[in-house]
Amino acid sequence: MRRRKEEFFLHELDTDHVMNDLFLVLGTRRKVKSVAKQIHLYMNDHDGMVPSLYVIDTKKRLLGEVPLVSLIHAADEELVGDLARNTHAVPNHISKELLVKKALEIKTDHFVVLDEEERPIGVIRTHDLLDLAMRQVRGKSLGLFAGAHHDERATDGPLTTVRFRYKWLILNLLTALLATFTVSLFEHTLSQMVILAAYMPLVAGMGGNAGAQSVSVMVRGLALGEVTAKNTHRILVKELIAGILNGLIVGFVMAGIAILIGQTALLGLVLGLALLINLIVAGIFGAGVPLILKTLHLDPALSASIFVTTATDVLGFIAFLSLAGWILL
Repeated sequence: MRRRKEEFFLHELDTDHVMNDLFLVLGTRRKVKSVAKQIHLYMNDHDGMVPSLYVIDTKKRLLGEVPLVSLIHAADEELVGDLARNTHAVPNHISKELLVKKALEIKTDHFVVLDEEERPIGVIRTHDLLDLAMRQVRGKSLGLFAGAHHDERATDGPLTTVRFRYKWLILNLLTALLATFTVSLFEHTLSQMVILAAYMPLVAGMGGNAGAQSVSVMVRGLALGEVTAKNTHRILVKELIAGILNGLIVGFVMAGIAILIGQTALLGLVLGLALLINLIVAGIFGAGVPLILKTLHLDPALSASIFVTTATDVLGFIAFLSLAGWILL
């Protein structure tokens, strides 16, 4: 089948680190206690990253997702098939336009990607996808993807492609290592309260999404000439106030949800405060980083999200785990 010229498929997005393999597949008859051990081993092999959990049938087709919170509260002998819930799935041949539209319309922090046999082959984090999508400067094109230079063409030779990309890939690697190192500093806290690991992706994901929103608005404003030296201060103050208000709303809601599903009020307080702090960070860095890069004559559409995501990951983890150690332990 001939592809439409404007389509961009998920196995190509994987090259740009949008789709990842941070997931585990489980048979319906698996018991909770054996899955808990498997998750522990997985996290040890993946620098503490928490996987998504998907239940499959005998033909390896997706049946549903097991929320980590449900797994934590389930009895050791309970079957994971009984814990499976509906999840948001996309086929691996979906076009970039439809995928981004889904990410904007559906309130989910991730999608599971299915092959032609409806078997899970990867996971796409919504904030990773939007980080890439928001790098369009003039509205219709998704041409600037992570580390892709504006002069790079699909017909370029491999050495030319490497020359355009390797610096950004190394920068991404260094920022990812920084986030990993930050988590390692709180190893004692995590060992005392394993449940904190289940909420870490939520704190980072909310910060990433908020940062992507702020960066997207700033990059578009810079490209269209809406952001000038005269109104920069007002825009920064607006983003700070918006971050505080959004953080209060989201933090309050998440604290309530945590309490409703059986967590302690103190854990709900920690989650709420961590989200408040991280959304303030997202607003400040999301607005400030593009302006700094523009001042340094660097392309904010190409590189702003790398720094903003790093800030929300690192500072979000520090806020969450520090508060947890202080309040809960």
